[in-house]
Amino acid sequence: PIYFYNKGEPYYELTNFWVDEQPVVIDGKEWKTTEHYFQASKYAHDPVRMEQVRQLKSPRETFAYVRVADNKAARRQDWQDVKDDVMLHAIRHKFSQNERLKTLLLKTFPRPLVEHTDKDSYWADGGDGTGKNKL
Repeated sequence: PIYFYNKGEPYYELTNFWVDEQPVVIDGKEWKTTEHYFQASKYAHDPVRMEQVRQLKSPRETFAYVRVADNKAARRQDWQDVKDDVMLHAIRHKFSQNERLKTLLLKTFPRPLVEHTDKDSYWADGGDGTGKNKL
């Protein structure tokens, strides 16, 4: 398998926190990272909040933004039902628009990709391989 997660280590480009010189264009707007798009999509019904997230400087800031109580309460009701589709939409755009990232991704075939961290057991492997590794 190919393990990735930490900044400065191989394949960090596969993470949603990767900031590239070329922003990703999704739904007609430029996004600094796929994390920006993913987190902003929690507020698809609220264009003001969505734009606030899009304008944040770093993916880490987007992650923090959605955890503030008021923002958490404002999250779209169907988020758990749509989050996988939102992630797939973001990732498809990221790798289809950027030739360098597309080439990197294709070179990983046929090895499985594992987002390796104990900080997430849904999108990652949970650090011990028991996570769902949905990313």
